[in-house]
Amino acid sequence: MDNTLRNKWQLRGVAIVIFSLGFTSGVLALNAYHWARALGSADRGDRFEQLATRLQMNADQKTKVQQIFGDARQQLQALRRESEPRVNDDSPADRSAAATGSDPRTVAAISADAK
Repeated sequence: MDNTLRNKWQLRGVAIVIFSLGFTSGVLALNAYHWARALGSADRGDRFEQLATRLQMNADQKTKVQQIFGDARQQLQALRRESEPRVNDDSPADRSAAATGSDPRTVAAISADAK
């Protein structure tokens, strides 16, 4: 009887230790994730300066590359603004067309490109 009671308490102790280890590892992993994201999301200027230093760019090259990046950023933002209404459109016809792959706009675009 005493041995059975002791085994139950040991089992409970092991379960608590395992739970505590799991909780602790989860907290540590979450903190590591946030720390890694903070390091990865350095200021754009800092990242660009690091890149320019590694590539040994002169001032003229830096200016040209920054202009290219700025133009690309503007084009991407325009593309996002243009495509956002289509992405947010949740009509049932569009959902079923997307599921079957028979969206008339897609078919028209593909056939126009094929010509």
